[in-house]
Amino acid sequence: MAQYGLSETSLEVVNVSDPAGAKEREKISAASFMSYYRGNARENHRKDSLIAVLQSELSQRRREELPVSKIAAEVYALFPEVDSLSVARSSVASPSEAGASTPVLLVVLYSRQGMEKGHAEKVETWLKERLEVARIELFIRR
Repeated sequence: MAQYGLSETSLEVVNVSDPAGAKEREKISAASFMSYYRGNARENHRKDSLIAVLQSELSQRRREELPVSKIAAEVYALFPEVDSLSVARSSVASPSEAGASTPVLLVVLYSRQGMEKGHAEKVETWLKERLEVARIELFIRR
């Protein structure tokens, strides 16, 4: 048993169906079984609690997930000069505000023909309204 990290432990196998093992079976008390049962119940409760926390976190992340495909389709319809886009949530932190960060949406628009400044401002304003965010960092790439 030492090879399994269980030093000073022994394993005894009792064949309870064998009449000779009946006496050994009687040695195994109800208290021992209840001890195992309670230990397993505690472990199951701990695992169930952990699963509930993880499910909650997953649900939260899914609610925060950006509908990038829908946004892209709408941007392409409103601003045909846009070839593709990339959208990501992020945070901005500065040394002067230790521990504090400001949420920001990063948007990169790719346009081979470029984009007029007025259109870029319209895209930014539209995205703020559409995604209900206060701050967007918009980058235009050719």
